[in-house]
Amino acid sequence: MEKFVQNRKEFDGLMSDKLYTTKQLDSLSSIAGFADRNWALGQLSYNVDGTRDNNTAMAVTFIGLLFIFFECLPVFVKLMSSSGPYDYAIKNIEIVQQHQSDKNKDYEMKFMMAFTKLR
Repeated sequence: MEKFVQNRKEFDGLMSDKLYTTKQLDSLSSIAGFADRNWALGQLSYNVDGTRDNNTAMAVTFIGLLFIFFECLPVFVKLMSSSGPYDYAIKNIEIVQQHQSDKNKDYEMKFMMAFTKLR
């Protein structure tokens, strides 16, 4: 029975796999960048024999589209809603800042004109 289990392990490839310690796994995961992780996620939609697993591929696509939808949802809600008090307050702040900027520019120009006349 032990020989059968040993042969089965060899057949499944368990004897050729490297087993890493927790410390080694941590160091390997810190080396793996975005491209490695993205590649690994892309491989989830394939079976071991190389055929495409449509169920997993559809699930990955659905989850990706769900994340995109939730990320874009606040923007769509803001674009579809009418202007509220916050929007008017922001508009007023922008108008005040533009006015102050114009006044600062006029002051700077007068100061520079007076400075150049003194030279």
